[in-house]
Amino acid sequence: MAKDQQGLMLSGAPESAAAFDRAIADYYRLTGDPVGVLKSALAQDPGFALGGVAIAALYMIGGFRGDHPEVASALCAAET
Repeated sequence: MAKDQQGLMLSGAPESAAAFDRAIADYYRLTGDPVGVLKSALAQDPGFALGGVAIAALYMIGGFRGDHPEVASALCAAET
């Protein structure tokens, strides 16, 4: 288990928590590629459930429906 910047416990490796923090910062600053950062972290750490959830949430915030393949794939990764 790892902790994010707020000290909350996250499943996965410390590197995944750092990637989550980076993705959140990128999202709020409107810079970088938060989805790409999360996808990379999830590929390296399949136990990083929040990564899949966050990817799906970012897609849905962007207007994608829940049945879109990217959203469905991210949620499937989170469930595993």
